[in-house]
Amino acid sequence: MSVVLTDVEGLIAHLADHPASPLAVQLAVHRLDQGDFAAAAQVLEPLTAACPDYPTAQLLLGQALLSLGEYDGATQALGQA
Repeated sequence: MSVVLTDVEGLIAHLADHPASPLAVQLAVHRLDQGDFAAAAQVLEPLTAACPDYPTAQLLLGQALLSLGEYDGATQALGQA
């Protein structure tokens, strides 16, 4: 079953039950656009742990961590992208 959600509240509700869902990327992009880098990283960490070969998630996590000044984590995530 494929789920496509566009509203933030729907994404948050879906991720509460499915934290490693690829839909986390949509919410992370929203959080990054808002400048909430910590929230973006928090959303992406379960996804990248469950799907380490998901380059978009790794790239976004690297971007969020870089913006937070977490250079080691950013380097690791970007290296896996």
